[in-house]
Amino acid sequence: RTSRKVAGKVEFGLTYVVDLDQYSGLRDGDGDGFPDAVDAFPGDPDQALDNDNDGVADALDIDDDNNGVLDIDDASGLPRDVIEELKDLNARYGTTFPVDQEIHRKKPFNKDQVGGDRFGILGLDVAYPLTESERIKIKLYGQFALLLDDDDELSRAEIEEQGVAAGNRQAEGFGLAAPGVWMQMGPLQGQIEFRHFSNDFDSGYFDNLYELDRARVDMATGRARTKDALLLRGESLSGIFGRLGSDLGQQLHVSAAYQYLTGAD
Repeated sequence: RTSRKVAGKVEFGLTYVVDLDQYSGLRDGDGDGFPDAVDAFPGDPDQALDNDNDGVADALDIDDDNNGVLDIDDASGLPRDVIEELKDLNARYGTTFPVDQEIHRKKPFNKDQVGGDRFGILGLDVAYPLTESERIKIKLYGQFALLLDDDDELSRAEIEEQGVAAGNRQAEGFGLAAPGVWMQMGPLQGQIEFRHFSNDFDSGYFDNLYELDRARVDMATGRARTKDALLLRGESLSGIFGRLGSDLGQQLHVSAAYQYLTGAD
């Protein structure tokens, strides 16, 4: 954030907040690209996947789906010449030498196969002090913020390849808070403002729990979803916001907030 006073008392501020890699919030202890939540061998950087949960890594397992039939598909890890020899044996001996060429393997998220999925917000604000006495301070202000998101929309093939949740798209929108009044009287602080949120804008996106919410992995599917993919409102909201707080000594701050926004629905 940077700010500067111009024309005497008028203060302008510019703020830029960006997460360069939302997926970096997913713990990957062995650094193999697979988050610990979907890594069957979280302490082994050379092994990660165990499709049938039999304790044998897929790269070493000759039967990844545990159906009792030898796997010879392209993802089996066998050399091409070995696969061709096994196909030949199957062609000659039929059901006495079965092989499996269609194996359903789960495709969990792998950080090394995706980009950072950057998300940011650019903000501009202006404030003018109405009163600056020792007993009471009052400011008139306005704020504007714009979502800066990359294009997250993926094809079905890309979704499967990267192991991300379907439905990601580019979040769009802006937020406006104006007019607003801020006041401080001793230890008491308060503000009230009119708000307008366009499309997907969320004023609390980078909140206190952001480190936990920036990316999550669905344990059932193994797919990852970033927080910006949940911004799917796509409609405008308008209304009021107010907050009142007070410092209780040097160690405690108590506050209460109220917001009432309405849209088409």
